[in-house]
Amino acid sequence: MCLFATILAGQEVKKLKLTPETVAWGYYSATAKPAMRIQSGDTLEIETCSGNPDRLLAMGVPADQIPAALR
Repeated sequence: MCLFATILAGQEVKKLKLTPETVAWGYYSATAKPAMRIQSGDTLEIETCSGNPDRLLAMGVPADQIPAALR
């Protein structure tokens, strides 16, 4: 087995979705409950967004391109 395959053997790819429970507007608190825990070596894909839905609409972003979870 090659070294690369050995390194990847125990790793996971985890996805953190954009939801009302995982969004923090304007602050990051050290006392907030973690949205997810990962292990060293895991890969994390994070779904992000910048701006609130009203501002995005006002800037001309089509409503169908604004994630439902953000609305």
